[in-house]
Amino acid sequence: MADIYKVYATALAGANPEEDFVDMYALEAVFSSTHCAKQNCTFAMNFSTGIPAVPLNGDRGTMIAGKRQCANTAISTLHPARQIKRQRRHR
Repeated sequence: MADIYKVYATALAGANPEEDFVDMYALEAVFSSTHCAKQNCTFAMNFSTGIPAVPLNGDRGTMIAGKRQCANTAISTLHPARQIKRQRRHR
């Protein structure tokens, strides 16, 4: 189960490509929200079987990095005003 999260945004995303993009977009939208930027939010998938928790918004390896970049590009394209505000705050 933990190996799925190295390749896909969520376990459901492993079922089909559309779900993979939708789940990654949703996760990245939350991670890049104003609230999470201020609070330094962290998210992880915890397993009860002794498997180490998998970070959802940390470095999950190169297999998922391209998907995260694609989702972030879509977010910045669809919500450019929000991106500008965030850039001004970080200066």
